[in-house]
Amino acid sequence: MRAVATPVLSERGRCPDACAFAGAAVRAPLEVFWSVKGEYLFVDLGTRTINTLDIDGVPFRASYAVRDHIVRVGINYTFDWGGAVVARY
Repeated sequence: MRAVATPVLSERGRCPDACAFAGAAVRAPLEVFWSVKGEYLFVDLGTRTINTLDIDGVPFRASYAVRDHIVRVGINYTFDWGGAVVARY
């Protein structure tokens, strides 16, 4: 069995004209040096359409949308280095 390269006849998409990004973040203190955070990010990179040939040479069209929902949570620790650093000239 040998590999066969399939040519892409044309590719069309709506991005970057119609890309969308939205997000929000929250941070709340737990103790003096500890805090907890939560983030949400929605990404829509648009829809792509590919016109190509299958293995028999018959043309066909494939479309796909690139969308993602990302949720992050974390715990932060803040180091106390003894105050703010001030540059003296």
